[in-house]
Amino acid sequence: MLRNQAFLRLLRLLRLLRYFLHQYNQAYPKLSKELIKKVNGMNILAHKPLAKTLEFDSNMMWVELIDGRKLGVPLAYFPRLLNATLEQCQSYEISGGGSGLHWDEIDEDINVENLLIGISDRTLSYSHSERLAA
Repeated sequence: MLRNQAFLRLLRLLRLLRYFLHQYNQAYPKLSKELIKKVNGMNILAHKPLAKTLEFDSNMMWVELIDGRKLGVPLAYFPRLLNATLEQCQSYEISGGGSGLHWDEIDEDINVENLLIGISDRTLSYSHSERLAA
């Protein structure tokens, strides 16, 4: 019981931190990337992250990078993908030599480097961000 309460407190704290990072990213997008890279203590961007393939399951997008890493991203981070059909999700285009992901039909664009840093959809409304922080 005590472990569950501690876990829930930690989860709320992480959501609050994510909310503040989202707000900071909107105000200082270039500076925030540099800050996050240094704060994490390891360079997740030692090699330019370039997408090779994408796969989808019921609630995740799996991005395979050309360097062999595989990144799982919850579809909840990108409401357009979450609300799209499987066919719409699979109708993607890898652009910029692997640096970008684009879905023409649902008007979604994702930067692969931002996925590694943890930056989700920047079109989220303020009220949605508040709910994530709660």
